[in-house]
Amino acid sequence: MDYIFISDKEILEDIGAKFKEARIDMRITQEELVKQSGISRTTISRLESGENISLLNFISMLREVGDINDLAQVLKSDNLPDPKEQFLKEQKSRKRQRA
Repeated sequence: MDYIFISDKEILEDIGAKFKEARIDMRITQEELVKQSGISRTTISRLESGENISLLNFISMLREVGDINDLAQVLKSDNLPDPKEQFLKEQKSRKRQRA
């Protein structure tokens, strides 16, 4: 999913879906995650359904579904452009025009 061209709500929904997928892949139920992380089931459900939660709660839940260093994997998006590449592309397309 290309995060640049979608709304904030759609980004939250995508992150929630990817988190849920990661949790299920690790065979962790929401109840187990509640016990392990100390985060309420309501908060977990909110994240997985694309609703807003605190970043601190999100980080706590990520610690329980795997190494926090795997944050990039949970949020993985193959369509995001390389910022350096995007900058260079924009610089090439900007040309001075003489009056």
